[in-house]
Amino acid sequence: MAKVSRKVMSRMSQDRLIRASDIGQYVFCQRAWWLARVLDVPSTNVGEMNAGTRVHRQHGRRVIWAARARQVGIILLVAALLAFLAFLFTLTRGS
Repeated sequence: MAKVSRKVMSRMSQDRLIRASDIGQYVFCQRAWWLARVLDVPSTNVGEMNAGTRVHRQHGRRVIWAARARQVGIILLVAALLAFLAFLFTLTRGS
């Protein structure tokens, strides 16, 4: 086994946060995780990772838009219900 340098040991002790992507990378390939996380070797698939980041951002924007559209829909539904009740109230009061 190779001797681990002080720089690597310092990085390991300072960087204890484990992200979900780290777990996924570790499960997929333990060696790739070790190279990236411990030895700080840059990844060779930067283009694919950037494309994935763009897709995730687009999806996030769509989720936010859908949530806002749902809120507007609920507000419009409540407003329509109140208008209908007001209409019924004026019909019953007018007779």
